[in-house]
Amino acid sequence: MAEIFDVMMMAKELGLTHLGNGEVDLTDERVSNLDYLQNVLQQEMDMRQKARAKKYTKRSRLPDRHYDYNYISSGLQWQLDRIKNFDFKTEHQNIIIIGKCCRGKTSLAVDISLEAIEKGAMVVYVTFEELIKCSSKKSHPWRYLVESDLVVIDELFYTTPTEEELLLFYKAIMKLSNERSLILISNRDLPLWNEMKADRHVIETLSARLSHNSQMIYL
Repeated sequence: MAEIFDVMMMAKELGLTHLGNGEVDLTDERVSNLDYLQNVLQQEMDMRQKARAKKYTKRSRLPDRHYDYNYISSGLQWQLDRIKNFDFKTEHQNIIIIGKCCRGKTSLAVDISLEAIEKGAMVVYVTFEELIKCSSKKSHPWRYLVESDLVVIDELFYTTPTEEELLLFYKAIMKLSNERSLILISNRDLPLWNEMKADRHVIETLSARLSHNSQMIYL
């Protein structure tokens, strides 16, 4: 008769960490062997998913905020339900969140990002200023950005960028938007970008590139 200790040692050899450490119940034998094995393996998979989500959440650099859904409109709720069912790990979808100060833009982006992490996507949060700095030097967290499935860029054009900043942002977006999804957070609507004292051609190209295959959320 098999001993639980022996099963745990075999699980460790196979890399089934939670099973091998005794975190999965190995004593419930009231079901068939096949059902029991499926249940044990499902517990191992669930624990791995939770551990991965915890690791990805810490890696994401997301601020500790949560959106207040008490006063959300039915139209926005419908839109968010569709977004939260989206698989950012296998599909691309840009989201642009526009709104004035204190409307919950960053908090909403965090909630969307946490849903994506639960589904296995790698997410990284940066401000516009942080993106400019790390993209010019290819320093931390640039490596995280290019390895991620979803990049959240906050405080986009809250102030008018310099020509150098705009060019660096343009190059970073051309790199990032090719292979991953973006969430962009700004207090300026896209039509207002052209009113900034910046290179109009670069602004128009950015606006067209970022709005393609994008969902707009107005708060």
